[in-house]
Amino acid sequence: MNREQLDEVWDSVYYTDDLSKRMRDIAPGLIEFLMSSLLEQEDFEIGLFHQGENAGSCVAYDTYSTDKILELRYKQDTSFELYLALEDDDYEMQDFYYTLSDKDTRIIPEGIQNLMKQAWDKGETRTFRKGTIEK
Repeated sequence: MNREQLDEVWDSVYYTDDLSKRMRDIAPGLIEFLMSSLLEQEDFEIGLFHQGENAGSCVAYDTYSTDKILELRYKQDTSFELYLALEDDDYEMQDFYYTLSDKDTRIIPEGIQNLMKQAWDKGETRTFRKGTIEK
């Protein structure tokens, strides 16, 4: 997936039913896009999220905008999910969550999976250097 294809995904977030149907097909591309953009950075941050009953660690694609969010999340129940959000015309965030299958999870480099688990286990946001990741 490239930047233009990602923009098409953002456009489809408005139509959540359509995105729900497509997510199984586009999830691998979103994961690959997120991982390649992460691996290009000198430093990257693994943060924490708390959302109702859900909590865990996350890495985000920096859209340089507060109205679009793409995150890979490691949840406290040891599953991974993609989180997409887009601000609509009424300035409300439209959220979408997709729990990754085992096949999707295997796309995530083991090194990143381990670092996300470590950040959650330690309960702190952590910054890592590029060379920290096992591909």
